[in-house]
Amino acid sequence: AADATDDGGSGGGGDEDAPEVCAVAALLNAHRFVVGVNFHAGFLIAVYPWDGRDDGGTGKTYCASPDDRPYRLLARTYASHNGDLQREPSRPPSPPIGHPDHGIINGCEMFPAYGTLSDYDYALSASHTLHLTFEVSNVKNPTPP
Repeated sequence: AADATDDGGSGGGGDEDAPEVCAVAALLNAHRFVVGVNFHAGFLIAVYPWDGRDDGGTGKTYCASPDDRPYRLLARTYASHNGDLQREPSRPPSPPIGHPDHGIINGCEMFPAYGTLSDYDYALSASHTLHLTFEVSNVKNPTPP
């Protein structure tokens, strides 16, 4: 799931990747992180790997990582301390994102994506970080004040 590409890059910091991708890959390979988090907007949910399918498919399905249990625990701990994730289901996206479970969802079940930081950091970087994505707002592009 982690070796797939996104926008033609290898996700591994090779010459074909953008400078910021190379810099993040170098940082992850130079240090031993335990847990990492990405913050995104557009949904209100905690997302845990795998983000992509082993077969490279595009259909939504649950893709458990070898550390699925600790990932679910981390995601559920975050969600349980964020009342909005518990009370308010994520806005109805188009297309639907799968089946959230009390504010958490498996990345591939939400929508399969390849070359993600979460999958790269967990599977391919030297630190093998447990990396999650927290979608922190239903507003993807807020209107400027």
